[in-house]
This record gives sequence, structure tokens and C-alpha cells, in this order.
Amino acid sequence: ARIPDIPSPDVSGGPADAAEAAGALPPAATEAERRAAVAVNLPPPSEPAPYRIGVSDVLLLSTNTAGATLDDVPTLLSAQSSRQGYIVQDDGAIAIPDVGRIAVSGLTLEDAEAEIFQALVAQRLDPSFSLEVAEFRSQTVSVGGAVQQPNVQPISLKPLFLSSALQIAGGVRAPDLDYAIVRLFRDGEVFEAPLTAIYADGGLNDVLLRDGDAIFVDADYDVTQARAFFEEQLRLRDAELREREFAFRQRQADIDEIRFGVTVAQFELQKAQLRQQINQMRVQTATFNLQRQTEIRAANADARAAFQDRVRLGAVARDYVYVTGEVRAPRRTALPFESRSNLADVLFEENQNGITIFSADYGEIYVLRQGVNGAPVGAVTAYHLNAANMANLTTATMFEMRPNDIVFVAEQPITAWARVVNQLVPNLISQATSLTNAAGG
Repeated sequence: ARIPDIPSPDVSGGPADAAEAAGALPPAATEAERRAAVAVNLPPPSEPAPYRIGVSDVLLLSTNTAGATLDDVPTLLSAQSSRQGYIVQDDGAIAIPDVGRIAVSGLTLEDAEAEIFQALVAQRLDPSFSLEVAEFRSQTVSVGGAVQQPNVQPISLKPLFLSSALQIAGGVRAPDLDYAIVRLFRDGEVFEAPLTAIYADGGLNDVLLRDGDAIFVDADYDVTQARAFFEEQLRLRDAELREREFAFRQRQADIDEIRFGVTVAQFELQKAQLRQQINQMRVQTATFNLQRQTEIRAANADARAAFQDRVRLGAVARDYVYVTGEVRAPRRTALPFESRSNLADVLFEENQNGITIFSADYGEIYVLRQGVNGAPVGAVTAYHLNAANMANLTTATMFEMRPNDIVFVAEQPITAWARVVNQLVPNLISQATSLTNAAGG
């Protein structure tokens, strides 16, 4: 824009004189000068990489079916002249009848061939096939602005460079190519360079494009317009992909219905046959399980009986605790297998051989144990339980028995005196009788 002239005042010595003293204003920069001042700001160079399959790509599989019928090869793989495409769905897989779903998104063609080969071999199908990409839809670049044909270009097996994308769009359409600016929108960043810099030095400034890039050629120096074009292209691309995917799925459904001739009646028949096979397998499995359980129970019963006989005959090594003193009958108590026994278990057994209530002294219960805490050979340690206080019986439930322990229950003092009397009275009576008989004689 041109700065308007400053009117000269009528009075000398006023602002005009001051302007003349300060010197003339510098000329305004032109639009061309501002464009020429744009520095080259492009992404760093990168090496081309093998194409990786993505969502919405269409793959073609073909096999050698000479001399084969539709019953010999998978139906969708059996056409040699009319090949069927497989779209890479949103989960990154393609669905092949008789084979299943195969994940191919993110793989190169070589890796995808290896995955499909393994899937065919696993299903015992002929693994001879060829794989190619029929339509490149997953990776695109949009080109707009001052070009002959703004469009969305797919990235294919051949790497796509910035200069090639501009040529495919019909070239730059601008009054003066020296002032055209190319802007590249990538991952939220804006890169730019004059058009002349991209083709200068033998293409040293050329850029390898990748998925999602948006190119805008500016001949009017309007960044807002470039961003608007970028957003519009993204919306158009999304709508187009959705429309293509819907149309492709509809067409694939029609082809499947015509080619396979799968009717509802056939499908129901197959389901009925499958249900019958499943029921037969369930009956066979139930019968087998019942027979197996019967055999296991019989084997367990035999093993249990044999073990009980070995225990009864003393063929199984056991650990015992010996109980004596004021009990109904001195006995030995076997310690349980794979478990523990305490003093209360021994004193209050269920076989009615426990403590004698009328003669036992509950305050004098002892457990005799050999070899405690490194004691010398033959040393005996005696543990005393005073159960005269019933609260102390809880200690018996915590005292663990060891092999060869001896439990001794002492007699009451009155019981000892009574036994002495019982032993003396018969002798006194016998002596008195003898004296009486002798005196009478």
C-alpha cells in the first residue's frame, strides 16, 4: 500500500519544514518484496520407506485355479479372470471366507503375504496366490490453492514428493511463478518455501510427502485461505472415504449373495446339522465323563481300602503318643497324617478312654518329652498342666504333641489313701480271723 502524501501547510516554518529537516520517508515495501523475503522452511529430508497397508486400502488376491472347481478352492479366491477385492476394515483386518480375519494394517506387502500364507496353510488350503493393492485409500495428500486441478492424491508404492504432487495437480497457476509460495501443513506445523526454491539446485529442496500432508500454493499471500482449504479437504476426504466404504460393502454383499447362492433355508439346514453334531458330542462327552468318574471312584475306593488294610496291619509307619496314669485305660494314640494334634485331643478322645473323673487329679497333668532344645541323651523334660483351674484347659488346645510324648495324669491324694486302705483292710481281717480261729481251738 502506498502512503498518502502529506499536505503542505500554508504557514512557513510549520510541520512541513520539520518534515523536510527530518528527511524523506522510506518507500513502502511492495507485495513482491515481502514474498521474496520468505525463507526456505521445509521439513528435514527423509528416505523413502516401503509402503505399509492401511485402513480402507483395497487388496486383490488371485490364485492359480486351473482345473479346479468351486468346491476345491475357497470361493472368493477361486476367480482367476474376475478378481475380488478385500477392503482393510477399521480393525486393520481383511475377512476371507473359509480362512478368517487376517490383520494386515501396518504391514508391508511382503509381510502381508507371509501372514496370508500362514493362514491358508493353517486351513489346509493351496497357498499359491499373488497379492497387490488395487486401490490406495489409507494414505492421502491434499493439494490446493493456486494450482490447475486441486485434488486429493493417494500415496502409493511409488514415493510421492512435493514437486510430483504439484505436477499431478496440473502445475502452479499464478501470474508470476517467481512470487508463488508453497506451504506444507503437517502435524499442526506450517512449512513454507518459495516455489522457485523447490525446483532450484536440482530438486535439493524437494520434500518426501506422507499421510495427512496438505499443500497449499499461495499466489495472493493469504494464510487464512490456506488453512481454510486444508480443513475443507480433510472434511471432504473423510466424507468420501465413508461413502466409498459403504458402497464397497454393499457391492461385496451383493456379490457374495450371487456367487455363493447361500439361501436362508441352506443356512438354517447347516445350523440344524451343526446343532445336531454339537448335541451328539455333548452326549458322548457326558458318557465319557460318567465312565471316567466311575473308574476314578472305583480306583480310589480300592486304593483307600488297601491303605486302610496297611494301616490296620501296621505296614504304614506311624507316630504315637502314650497316655497313662489316671485314665480309663492306658493307651497309645496315633498322631494324624498330614495334620497336627494337641494335648486336648489326647485327653478328650471320643473312644471313652479319657481321664477318669473320680480318681484323676486335674491339677497334676504332665507331658514327658525327650531331647528338648539340645538336651543330653536320656534327659527328660516335663511340662506341667494345672487344669484344676478350668481356664488353664485352653493351654491344652495350644500345646502341640510330638512323637513319643508320654502324657501322665496323677491320682488324687484321697485316691492314693483309699487304695492303701483297700490293700490293708483285707490283710487285717484275714489276720483277725486267723487269731479268732486259733483262740477257739
